[in-house]
Amino acid sequence: MRARDVNFWGSVNATQFALPHLRKRKGRIVVIGSTGGWFNVPTMSVYNASKVAQQSFFETLRVELAPDIGITMVTLGTVTTPLANDDFLNEANIQWVPIYPVGDCAKAIVNSVRRGDEYLTEPPWMRSVFLWVMFFPEIWHAARRLLLVNRQKASSQMWKSCNNGSL
Repeated sequence: MRARDVNFWGSVNATQFALPHLRKRKGRIVVIGSTGGWFNVPTMSVYNASKVAQQSFFETLRVELAPDIGITMVTLGTVTTPLANDDFLNEANIQWVPIYPVGDCAKAIVNSVRRGDEYLTEPPWMRSVFLWVMFFPEIWHAARRLLLVNRQKASSQMWKSCNNGSL
């Protein structure tokens, strides 16, 4: 529930408050989304769903507000933040995914907003993952099962064996 409240309702409420000010100045909304909407990893279903809802809201709002207010949709992979610590990466079984430096991420966002981009996906290599997800979904799902689900099952089985004293 907290992920939904923060990621979805937090964005919606803040935007509703800011809209009159943005209209006066022809401002721009910057939405911090997540690749979790299409790069789904185990244990993050509620978080991922909250980010998909957020994206859908702002994609619809983009049409409603055009051309007066622009929207930049930022889709981020794993960025070096306190949330992306070793415990999180291990629990999600994505410790093999490269983590994007927060400074590089911030520069990319500022530059994208200055250019007036509608979309930004960072780190850059995630753009190719997105193309695989969109154009080759069956291949992507098979690869995801190999990379994420099977690793998670093996990791879970090893954990159970360790706790039972089998290893």
